[in-house]
Amino acid sequence: MQSTLLDRLLHSGFEVSLFYLNRVEHESPSPCGLVPEFGAPTEKRLDLYMPKVFKRLFALAKGCDVVFGMQDGRPNASAIVVGRMARRPVVGWIHNLPGRTAQDFPGGYPWITRHLYPRANRLVAVSKGIAEDLAKWSPGGMHNVVVLPNPVNVEEVGRLSESPLSDWAQHIFARRTLVGMGWLNRRKGFDLLLRSFATVVQGGHDVNLLLLGEGEERDALQTQAAKLGLHGRVFMPGYQPNPYPFLSRAEAFVLSSRHEGLPTVILEAMSLGVPVVASDCPFGPAEILDGGQCGLLVPSEDPHMMADAISNLLSSEDLRLRLRHRGLERAMQYDTSTVTEKFEALFLELHSSGGRKKNRTDKSISFARTLD
Repeated sequence: MQSTLLDRLLHSGFEVSLFYLNRVEHESPSPCGLVPEFGAPTEKRLDLYMPKVFKRLFALAKGCDVVFGMQDGRPNASAIVVGRMARRPVVGWIHNLPGRTAQDFPGGYPWITRHLYPRANRLVAVSKGIAEDLAKWSPGGMHNVVVLPNPVNVEEVGRLSESPLSDWAQHIFARRTLVGMGWLNRRKGFDLLLRSFATVVQGGHDVNLLLLGEGEERDALQTQAAKLGLHGRVFMPGYQPNPYPFLSRAEAFVLSSRHEGLPTVILEAMSLGVPVVASDCPFGPAEILDGGQCGLLVPSEDPHMMADAISNLLSSEDLRLRLRHRGLERAMQYDTSTVTEKFEALFLELHSSGGRKKNRTDKSISFARTLD
């Protein structure tokens, strides 16, 4: 999603300097061949490298027109600090509950984000729910908050979905298959999904469940699946650089998260014509699904209701067709062509208000983000 935005900005004539706070095992591809800089060699060593990181970020900020922190926690905080020091406009991108970003700091000091966020020139909340949460978390910064959804390149997602299905996945999709995607951690609620899926299977539906992603709860989830008697029906192949060939073949996409910011994967599923079942967690699913008009919403952390919704979807071809149609229409409202123009207007507004002439040939932005 971040690479999608940067790619469109580069094509629009913006000059971009991209800085990652640290390296990780799975690095995202850089947009348009952009060569990023890296701070710490690993996330664990980031604290040790922070003086060096700040020095380089300050130099980048001095040479640009706008500083853009692209992720909650350290990236946003770092962007705000160096941007204010360099006297450059700063935009922070808020994807998740601000109160939870405190875990991204040594000792978990929530006051860091509470006091730094109001010092950004703009805070871009990815959903109305996140904006409302910001009002509670840091009331002093609410005058700078705008709501802009995550951009989804519908055309590119469709193109990537046409790649051949991996050999190991052929036998999985020989049976109707549900797909879940995301980090294997508690926030994504895959433990709830497994309980729902077990009920669906016990109800007589001959289906598989494919979970795409990696994380610290892998062992626990595998143990839970075995205890629920789901051997041969639950598959966890790990991180997939291109998940769209799997997603496009799904009978349905299921999001069981306990909380989100704006789950872009729902939009990706809908753009591929895949029906969606999602927990009505804070925040994003209800907003994307238009209150349940474009997908099935179930109460958060309620595996029984989720099982009922999945079973109803599997049993009704009319329901699946209706949700495919509505989902495709809804996904286009979040397409990159629409959303990116709003980001461009925001950056140019800040550039212009900073005293520089609004010139489409003179647009440079430094982006601070992390890969953790």
